[in-house]
Amino acid sequence: MNKQITIPIISVLAIGVIIAGVLYAQGTGKLKDAQDEIAGLEGNVSTLQTELTASEAEVSSLEAEVSSLETGLAATEVEVLALKTDLTMAEEQVLTLEADLTDAEAKVSALEVDLAAAEARVSDLEAQASDLEAEVSALETILVDAGLLVTVPDANLEVAIHEAIYYATAPGSQGQAIFENICAMCHTIGDGILVGPDLKDVTSRRDRDWLISFITRPDQLIAQGDPQAIQLLEQYNGMLMPTFGLSEQEAEATLVYIEMDILQVPFVDRPEGPISTYDLEAITVLAARAGGISDLTSLEYFLNLQELYLEGNSIGDISALAGLTNLEVLHLSGNNVSDISALTDLTNLEVLWVDSNNISDTSSLAGLTTLVGLDLAGNNIGDISALANLSNLEELVLWQNNVSDILSLAGLTNLVGLDIGDNNISDISALSGLTNLEVLWVDSNNISDISSLAGLTTLMGLDLAGNNISDISPLVANSDFSEGDFVNLSGNPLSPTSVDVYIPQLEERGVNVIY
Repeated sequence: MNKQITIPIISVLAIGVIIAGVLYAQGTGKLKDAQDEIAGLEGNVSTLQTELTASEAEVSSLEAEVSSLETGLAATEVEVLALKTDLTMAEEQVLTLEADLTDAEAKVSALEVDLAAAEARVSDLEAQASDLEAEVSALETILVDAGLLVTVPDANLEVAIHEAIYYATAPGSQGQAIFENICAMCHTIGDGILVGPDLKDVTSRRDRDWLISFITRPDQLIAQGDPQAIQLLEQYNGMLMPTFGLSEQEAEATLVYIEMDILQVPFVDRPEGPISTYDLEAITVLAARAGGISDLTSLEYFLNLQELYLEGNSIGDISALAGLTNLEVLHLSGNNVSDISALTDLTNLEVLWVDSNNISDTSSLAGLTTLVGLDLAGNNIGDISALANLSNLEELVLWQNNVSDILSLAGLTNLVGLDIGDNNISDISALSGLTNLEVLWVDSNNISDISSLAGLTTLMGLDLAGNNISDISPLVANSDFSEGDFVNLSGNPLSPTSVDVYIPQLEERGVNVIY
């Protein structure tokens, strides 16, 4: 029932009751009682009004809550509608993805079929390749047996042979071969000092002819007192650059390579694969220095080989070289060779380096009369009589052996450079006839008499250090020992006359004297 109607009705009823009560009281004569009752009824009415007010407040609060709930409901309905929209879109996307998945599965299925076919094809090709490899192997065996292919047991030697084939066929490669196998041990091109100087722009910093002379004959430049050569010798603590037996043409090729390297001129790739005897016919130079090589098997096929460089390996057996009769240059320094009998018939040899090995017997060298340069340093050689007939020798190195008798050298009149230092020699009279000597090293022996040097008028460099020499008057008597020449007399018991008179006389003539 409506609150506005309820309140007046209650009021009217209350008044009616009051009036009726009054009338009744009047009628009955009990007015006082009626008045008391009316007062009680009025109190009840007041209480009812208070409760009514509270009820109205509660109703108002409930109406506010209902309104808030209705607002929340409306917002929830909006969210539900949005979620329904998102759900619809998601369902559409799921349908699209399911369709894509179906397509992808179909493609995967097709690819699996293709893969199976490809695997089958690969299997067929592998089988064919295996058959071809077997055929190639069989063919290589036939070619090896026929002497058309070469088997190289030593893998390090095989690498060197491939490089030699490259160097023999690639343009501009001779200088590269020389630099990589010789010069690169001590020098770089543009990467700074290694052992010797950086060679970048060397042809613009030094005269080309001087460079070629220094590369091929540094000892002669030193002996001649060349200021540039002496400056380099002093700069690098007296270490003389080895010549490695290079010719002037090879030195020029090396300089050309250095220039090409600076200009970054490209070189072709080195070859790989089987080595044929046809490939070997083109090889005249083979360099395999410090390559860990121990087995020379296969070198017997290098019949046109003229130069062979094998320094610093682990070679003991050189029998494979016995038939290489075209060899002109052979370097075997720093190996484990003790038997050099395989060299007996290599009669075209001009340069032979077998220093720093275990050689004691040199008899197989007796017939190598074309030798111009021979290095036997650092071995166990005592008897050098086999060298007596090597009359074409111009450079001979016997440093650090057990030689005491050098009479066999008396006839080697073409000698220009001789190193017999660090032996057991006391008598050097056999050298008196070696009138072409320019450089002589006889240091670290037991020599006291040097009178045989008085007539060696071509001498330019002389090392007498570490002997028992007191009298150096024969050097003063050698009138051609003069400007630009040098002599090392350190470590000798020089007499006062030698120190106070003879050395000043030599120095006055321009001789560089070390004592």
